[in-house]
Amino acid sequence: MKRDVAQLGEQQFDLAVIGGGVHGATIAALAAATGLSTVLLEKGDFCGGTSANSLKILHGGLRYLQHMDLPRIRDSIISRRWMLKNFPELVEPLQCIMPTSGRAMRSKAAMAAGLFINDIFSCTRNFGVLPEKHLKCGKVVSKLSCAKIMKGLDTANISGGAIWYDALALNTERIVLELVTRLTELGGKAANYITVKQIAREGGSGVLCCADTDSGQEITVRAGTVVNTSGPWCGQFNDLEKGTGQVCKGWSRAVNLIVKPELFSGYAVGLEGKSSFVDKDAVIQKGKRLFFFVPWRGKTMIGTVYTSHQDPQIPPIVSRSELEAMLSEINQIYPAGNLQYEDIVNYHMGLMPSVPSDDGGPFDVQLDKKEVLIDHSVEDGLENVFTVKTVKYTTAFSVACQFLEALVGKGILKNDKWKKVVQSPFEDSALGPDIVSVPARLRQRYGRQAKGVLPYLARLGDAKKNVGTEDALDSGEIRYAVEQEMALHLDDVLLRRTDIATDALPSEQVLEDSADIMMEVCGWSRERRSLELERIRKHFQPLS
Repeated sequence: MKRDVAQLGEQQFDLAVIGGGVHGATIAALAAATGLSTVLLEKGDFCGGTSANSLKILHGGLRYLQHMDLPRIRDSIISRRWMLKNFPELVEPLQCIMPTSGRAMRSKAAMAAGLFINDIFSCTRNFGVLPEKHLKCGKVVSKLSCAKIMKGLDTANISGGAIWYDALALNTERIVLELVTRLTELGGKAANYITVKQIAREGGSGVLCCADTDSGQEITVRAGTVVNTSGPWCGQFNDLEKGTGQVCKGWSRAVNLIVKPELFSGYAVGLEGKSSFVDKDAVIQKGKRLFFFVPWRGKTMIGTVYTSHQDPQIPPIVSRSELEAMLSEINQIYPAGNLQYEDIVNYHMGLMPSVPSDDGGPFDVQLDKKEVLIDHSVEDGLENVFTVKTVKYTTAFSVACQFLEALVGKGILKNDKWKKVVQSPFEDSALGPDIVSVPARLRQRYGRQAKGVLPYLARLGDAKKNVGTEDALDSGEIRYAVEQEMALHLDDVLLRRTDIATDALPSEQVLEDSADIMMEVCGWSRERRSLELERIRKHFQPLS
């Protein structure tokens, strides 16, 4: 997977995809698998925005029963299964539990009925999935069993617990990089740090006026079809403003905390927040927003808190006082955790589409729950130009299939076997029998690419074998990230290629050593090295 900007303007593509998050990468990889020549353009780094900033849960749609949204439940189940099938090293089953109480919708009887209905809807959830990745049926358990799982929780008003199974993405960024890599293996092109400034049509082709933010070079990319999957920035193009104006206008900032202790061993736990919340889309009201406590890498992710964010062009930031307020509510929900500010080792933050409203306070955010495919030939007069407004990491596969179906309807995609092709766009659904020889740490970090990393690992006698003093990052992995995976910045390597900084800020020695290796491989000046260190430290600034 090489970054060759010059090649982007040298051919006419069938499809240009703008936005390298999970939705853009999935569309690009699946389109290439059907035979369409495809190019993927990302203005920052691949999976550098909202796609990387989540609770990592691939939901099967159980919570959408309260909305009676059966199509969304179906899409969630299909897409979750696709993730489990195609990324077995990066996705694993996750057991979830929520306390039951009272006689209404949170009672054991009501939750048992909901779990039964969910299991009927998801009866195909394990088709084609490796046996060790199968998801079990849901069940209700006793008050005593619930108390054993959620140690220290006040059980005075609890009657038991409802257990169900979803999936956990161990590495959301690597899933996206796997898709980008597969795109290039299939003959497609991809480049990060390419800003699309204008979209037009000329002579039957889409014309994208772009700039390489690394070199400043201007590039023109041509493609028969263009799809805008740029997430919070989907409404940024003046050329598409009529079509996107009403759809891409409300946004909220989503924040999750990562804390040092793993609070509930092996379980994701759903607990009600203290503040009231009315979901205007729900047929059945819960009255409170749920907080999920998710086990991840020996720590706990907790979220999500949503606040209104008016302009997606302004990068979201979070203050120490906001993190403290979030931690305070978490401690009210689960006092036994007794979390201190020093226990916060990282936070994940992204922008989510929400319904614009003048009602309520800054935390009364109504999330937009519907993906939308916009055909700009209708509103903006641009034939074969589309925008996809996305709402959920899990459903990237279903959204990609909806888009490909639209291309079939327009006669652009003529492969009548495309639905079968996209089920397994990789050459195999697992990594092969010899993958067991690759260290587990590398398999979880690199998925299918783990075997390709091995030749880059430093030799035992090399002075710079380990980065820092821990045995968590090999200097050869940094070289691999730069030479084979388009890493241009230090945070590209530490946050998205090696994930060493995803769950917590690495030690100062790791940062310094990594910057030294990047400086050597990339030919940086001392000034550039300092700027790169400042760039990654800035993310962790509220925690210092």
